[in-house]
Amino acid sequence: MKLYIFIILTIIFTGCAKASKTSKNSKTKVFNKVTMDNFIVQGYYPYWAQKKYPPETIAFNYLTHLSHAFVYPDSKGNLIVPKNFINSNNTSVSEIAHKNGCKVLVCIGGGGKFSDHFREMAGNQVAVDNFVNKVSNFILKNDYDGLELDWEFPKSESDGRNLTSLLRKLRNSLGKKFTINLVVNGTQYLGKWIDVKSVSEYLDYFVIMTYDYHGSWSEFSGHNAPFYPYPRSDSSVKEGIAFWRDKGVEPSKLIFGLPFFGCSFDSFSIGRKFSKSKHLHYKKVQTLFEKGFVKMWDEMADVPYLKQKNGPWIISYDDAKSLKKKIGYVKKNKFAGVMIWEITSDIVNGTNALLPEVFEECKR
Repeated sequence: MKLYIFIILTIIFTGCAKASKTSKNSKTKVFNKVTMDNFIVQGYYPYWAQKKYPPETIAFNYLTHLSHAFVYPDSKGNLIVPKNFINSNNTSVSEIAHKNGCKVLVCIGGGGKFSDHFREMAGNQVAVDNFVNKVSNFILKNDYDGLELDWEFPKSESDGRNLTSLLRKLRNSLGKKFTINLVVNGTQYLGKWIDVKSVSEYLDYFVIMTYDYHGSWSEFSGHNAPFYPYPRSDSSVKEGIAFWRDKGVEPSKLIFGLPFFGCSFDSFSIGRKFSKSKHLHYKKVQTLFEKGFVKMWDEMADVPYLKQKNGPWIISYDDAKSLKKKIGYVKKNKFAGVMIWEITSDIVNGTNALLPEVFEECKR
């Protein structure tokens, strides 16, 4: 009988200890996803999605990190913050993330207009000092756990030197307590000016966008994120990762990109000329099955695509099967984790269709 009571008490106190470890308190910032063994599952949350998908609706139980995108610099180093960026429906994104056991980074830069002034700003030391000051104050004031710098893209040797100097000043300002990541493109063409050895000491992680290998800029239609190269491919995920590894990125500092979107082409097959192309969210891709599209699998590229039955359109994208293969590759090579662009792209009928499967695969 005494043994029985002892066993019951042991179970009760063990349960209490576990509950204490996983408690989510925004003040103490406990970020325990105990099942992940320090493996990062990072999701991008774009500010333009906040109105439709406020932070309270984010499936934080499938994320370890949230990347809040985007704020961006002007040429003088001022930080441009879009309207309602911090508070969506009167709720702080950082506060909600922390209450749900998730670290949150502010992403600075991005594609298009969000990176227009990096070059001019980074080449002017007065502007750089202003930028570093504004960024540091913004992070402290709004309770972020760090930042991601997404300059798309350095295009010269001087850009590369200025990037290194900028990261050094950010690290000196923020110290080691805060995370600093660098977002980079998954190709040699857009990554060649970054000096990995020089910037590594100031960074926690390199976040590699292993997607956008084909699009409206390409000569031929192709896969958005082909795992392997194939005829007429511009590049592939494997080639992109090999490029950054050869430049010196350590596996433990590499975060691998997973696209929750695809790319369409008015082309009857992969590797053909086209005139129109656009990005499509995964949730949009899922609606095409009932509109005369058939799912195909490219054995060479090792990714799926859709083909229109009676028309010229093809859509390259990733599904649960291809994402599982990529996560297996990430874990086999002991990379730091994965990132997702972006976490509202797979919401179908109010529920994330891909995110739970990605998390469970990462957890295994």
